[in-house]
Amino acid sequence: MQMDKELKKDINEYIKEVNQNIICDYKTKKKFVSDFKNSIYDFVECENIFSVDEVYRHFGTPQQIAKEFFLGLNFRKIKRKMNYTKGVIVGTVVSLIGVAVVLMILTYLEAIQWRLEILF
Repeated sequence: MQMDKELKKDINEYIKEVNQNIICDYKTKKKFVSDFKNSIYDFVECENIFSVDEVYRHFGTPQQIAKEFFLGLNFRKIKRKMNYTKGVIVGTVVSLIGVAVVLMILTYLEAIQWRLEILF
């Protein structure tokens, strides 16, 4: 069965709304939305669905889907990812500050050397 263009447009809008309601890291979100999209298309094809209202009735609203997704998350895994990201950010900031301090010291020493050359 070929899906109606209007139905496909409505389903894509539905998936877009679901995507906007999901809050998590990019990789997890992308996988979930891809799997969810496949589930919708399988449902529409197998059950000969002709209306997005039937998709809403079967799967729920985007907000309901996001809530169910959130309740099923592995928070330990998310916390590890957040701690890793936080560590990378802190390490990067410390490194940048260190480079800035070294550059300031080198600039200061070069200015002193320049002044000494002018005097002597």
